[in-house]
Amino acid sequence: MIKWKLEPRELILDFTWNIARGSLDRKTNYFVTVEEEGYKGVGEAAFKTAEIINPVELTASFDEFVASLDTHLGGAEHLTDKLEAAHLPAALRFALESAYIHFLAQLSEKNVHQVLGVNRLAKAETSFSMPIMGLQEAKDFFNQRDLSRFKALKLKVNKQTDPKYIHQMSELFNGRIRLDANEAFPTNEEYMYFERELLNLKDRIDFVEQPLPASEHEAYFELKFMRTIPLMADESLLDQEVTKYFIERFDGVNIKLQKAGGYLKALRQLRKAKELKLKTMLGCMVESGLGISSALNIAYGFDYLDLDGSLFLKSDPFPLVIEEKGQLLYGELH
Repeated sequence: MIKWKLEPRELILDFTWNIARGSLDRKTNYFVTVEEEGYKGVGEAAFKTAEIINPVELTASFDEFVASLDTHLGGAEHLTDKLEAAHLPAALRFALESAYIHFLAQLSEKNVHQVLGVNRLAKAETSFSMPIMGLQEAKDFFNQRDLSRFKALKLKVNKQTDPKYIHQMSELFNGRIRLDANEAFPTNEEYMYFERELLNLKDRIDFVEQPLPASEHEAYFELKFMRTIPLMADESLLDQEVTKYFIERFDGVNIKLQKAGGYLKALRQLRKAKELKLKTMLGCMVESGLGISSALNIAYGFDYLDLDGSLFLKSDPFPLVIEEKGQLLYGELH
């Protein structure tokens, strides 16, 4: 008989993660284990920075869902159908689905990407994200961690960020620059003032991620015709389908397993985004090597990878990912 378990784990960060919507030095993620007759799979639920999670309610929702499952589950699609019908947070849905798929992989003696029916990268080139900080602190952070080994650097910004900061960091770093505002700019006027100050860097900037709140549907429609630097949707894309809406407002979409709520949903989002000629990025939350190695299973085919979440941790409870010269390498899951 299959047994399910949900456990919280506190992750301690190696530095303060400061972004437009909040900051943290430690974070509690939740891990789902599914086990039967010696075979086991584990999945990770990682919620957004500053998102308030009630552990009692989360556990009650988990217990209720597990109690509703048949004694003998079918394939992953069967579980995914049940998850999509359940009123569970997307991150918990992903932890449940991925735990079961990892269990099936061990049971069938296959790699996870084989169970999913997708190609797999031997190694993956990730960007590294820098939190919001002052210029001198940022320079020290960059040098102490030797971030020049990465080919892309993502700078977190907010509406108080001086464009001169971007210019000076671009002088320190020779690679590609990516900017992430996490909905920090209230209006197009404020954002466009910021962007105009970066015009001489536009050939080095891959994109700006989610400058306005996701609720600003009409403003994004207008901004698409005003901007000179590509726009990447993040908070605007959660677990919904990728539709014409995104072409009209963005140049690309940031797909995250924790937002999509599952491997299969994220792969559908990727396929649809490709059909619509949108650029695609595979992103992450602050999560352990388990969550990052899970993302690596579907990384093939994305235009950009931002899978640095486990590199922020002082100690990783699931050291399944190794970073070398800005590239991620991983072994077998479970």
